Amino acid sequence: MRSGTAGLLGIVLALNATLVVGALFSESALTIAVVFALDAVAGIARLLYERLAAERASTTPPAMTPLRFLESLYETVADKRGSVRVAARLPSVYPRNLPYVVDQWVVFFAVFPVVVLAWTALEPFEGGLGPTLLPAVLLVAVKHDRIVQTWAAAGRYATASARTVRPSRDIVYSTVVACVAVWWLSRTPSDPAQVTAATALFCLPKFAFECRESGVGPWPLTFDPAGGATLDPLSVPDGPPRATVQNDRGVVRAWAVHDGLSYAVLFATSLTGFLGTVAVLLSGSLRVTLWAVAIALLAAPPVAVLTVFAAVWLGHANEEYRVYDDALVAYDSLLDETQWVVPVEDISSVSVGDDPLGWTVLGLVHVLPFEKYPVVVEREDGDDVRLRALVDPAALASAVRASPRYR
Repeated sequence: MRSGTAGLLGIVLALNATLVVGALFSESALTIAVVFALDAVAGIARLLYERLAAERASTTPPAMTPLRFLESLYETVADKRGSVRVAARLPSVYPRNLPYVVDQWVVFFAVFPVVVLAWTALEPFEGGLGPTLLPAVLLVAVKHDRIVQTWAAAGRYATASARTVRPSRDIVYSTVVACVAVWWLSRTPSDPAQVTAATALFCLPKFAFECRESGVGPWPLTFDPAGGATLDPLSVPDGPPRATVQNDRGVVRAWAVHDGLSYAVLFATSLTGFLGTVAVLLSGSLRVTLWAVAIALLAAPPVAVLTVFAAVWLGHANEEYRVYDDALVAYDSLLDETQWVVPVEDISSVSVGDDPLGWTVLGLVHVLPFEKYPVVVEREDGDDVRLRALVDPAALASAVRASPRYR
C-alpha cells in the first residue's frame, strides 16, 4: 500500500473512530447526526468537483429531461477545450464537464424524499453540540481533501471522463446513509450505550463505502473510473493572424444574466411545487412544508443564476477569433487553448446577420441597451457557425472576405 493511500485509510479510520468514541463518552446524538450530515454534504461537493476535474471528454451526452430545457445551456460549454486551475493544491477543472455536474439535479430530486424524512427527525433531538464536533469536522475536511490529492497523484483524473470518474449512485448512497442515520439517531434514547450502538451501526456501512469509493485498504474500487476519449490536437496556422476580434464581455455578461434569470424562474417554480408536494405527502407537517418551499424559493434562483452565468461566461467571455490567410481560428484566452479551426477554403460565405442578440419580451421586443448582430459563417458542409457577441462583427466579416483563399 502506498504512503498516500495508507494515510487516507488512517484518516477514514480516525474519523469513524472519533464518532464511536465520542458517542461512548456520553456525546449527544445531535453531535453525531450533525457530523453525518456535514460529511455527506462535503462528500457530494467533492464528487461534483471530481466530475469537473476529469480530463477526458465524455462520449455520451449529459442526462436531460424530456423537455430538454437544459440543452441550450449544455451546448454553451460542451465542446470547450482546455482547463482552468481554481487553486494550487486542487486539480484543474474542465468547463466542458459542467453539464455533467448540472445533470445531477435529477439525482437530488430523487433523494429529496429521504431528506424530508430526515428533516422531520430533527425536532426530537435533545441537548446541544458536544466537543467531538470540532475534531470530527476537521477530519471530514482532511478526508475529502486527501481523497482528491490521492486520486490526482495516482493519475485517475487524467484517464477518466466526467461520467465515469464518479457514478451518480455514490451521491445517492452517501445521502441515504446520512439521512437514515440522522433519523435513527433522533429516535435513540439519550443513553451512551444506545447512542454508541447506533453510531457504530451506521459507521460500518459508512466506513466500507468510504474505503471502496476511494480504493483504499484491502478493498478495490467498486467501479472503473477510466473512460472517455482524448481530443485530437487542432492544427493552427503558423505566424501571426491577419486580424483578431474579441467577444464583447458586456454582451456576454448581459446574455448570462438574462439566461440566468430565465432559468431561475423556471427552477424556482418547478422546485417549489415538487418540494412542497413531497413535504406535504411525506411529513404532513405545515412547518416542514413551509421550510421546503422557503428553501426552494431562496436556493433555486441564486444557484440557477450562478450556474448559468458560469456556463455562459466560460463559454464565451474569453473567446477571440483570429483570421489567418487560410483559416478562421477560435481561441480562448482563459483556457489558453484553441477551440476550433475552420479552413477558409471551406467557407462559402460570411455575413453579418440581421437578428440581434438581446433580451426579448415575448420574443418580439428587444430590451437590451445595445444591439450586436451575429456573424454568420456558412460552410460548404452546411455546419454553419454563428458568432453572437463580437466587439466588431463587421471587422471580422471583412477580414475573412479579404483572406487570399476566400472564394
